[in-house]
Amino acid sequence: MVALTSALHAEVSLQAALNRISEEAEAFRLNARNVIGREVLKHTGRKAPPRFRPRIGEAARQVTPGSYVTREIVSEYGYSTLKDNPDALHEFRKVVAVDGRQILRAETARTTLAINMRSGDDRERRRMLQEFEKHGTAGATTDFGLMLLLFHRRALPYYEFALGRSAYLGADPAVVIRYRQRPGSSGLNVYQGRELVRVPMEGEIWVRQRDLVPLRISMNVVTDVDERKAVHAAVVEYAPSARGTLLPASVRYTETVDNVMMTENLYQYSSFKFFTAETDIKFTPGAESPSK
Repeated sequence: MVALTSALHAEVSLQAALNRISEEAEAFRLNARNVIGREVLKHTGRKAPPRFRPRIGEAARQVTPGSYVTREIVSEYGYSTLKDNPDALHEFRKVVAVDGRQILRAETARTTLAINMRSGDDRERRRMLQEFEKHGTAGATTDFGLMLLLFHRRALPYYEFALGRSAYLGADPAVVIRYRQRPGSSGLNVYQGRELVRVPMEGEIWVRQRDLVPLRISMNVVTDVDERKAVHAAVVEYAPSARGTLLPASVRYTETVDNVMMTENLYQYSSFKFFTAETDIKFTPGAESPSK
């Protein structure tokens, strides 16, 4: 393994890898609004205790036992922006089924999502965000499929990077790049109690050794909640579509408090298609699912 690590690092320049990562981020940004796919979310969220029980001392810092709510939500999935920040992409969904119960026909959901994403009016997009929250996904953090965009060229100075260990992505040798946000940079929005705060992120970017394409990005954030340690962690797997654009293949997000799992979200993506035309939505033939 030492020999492999040395060989990989001899062939990989950190700057070259960062250049390729930022190029892929820019390609994603340019193409994302023309892509729609299928998302399957398997959500597990911890229920709050059934009643308030005042506690003091050490007992107040302990996580009480609780049950969990599970959901499986199938949605048509895509990307667009909101008028108050037109440069920031967000994930949007039109729900097709919840726990096996059909909400909309897939074709109807996909066409509606495509039209709403292209509309000049934010109301339908905001309504889709609210509809998704309605389905009982407490703590179902979203927008992780966009994590690649954190590393566009102008954002690179906000991070510290270092070449890390060697590894494998499937059968492909890879190099792991460690990153940490510099102090003062925008971080992940998380709640500490009832207060929304921005917390600096750190994690890893896995690049395929032969072409430096980033195929895995992880994130880790640690906060304090009522004197307890809360850890938010995510791993996003990317794969090139048939057109070459990197698209998310899966996301795993977890939130733990004092090592007790509070939320786990497993997202799987498939059947990506590109559409064209501003007024008449037409999907290109064939699926554009990521394929490694």
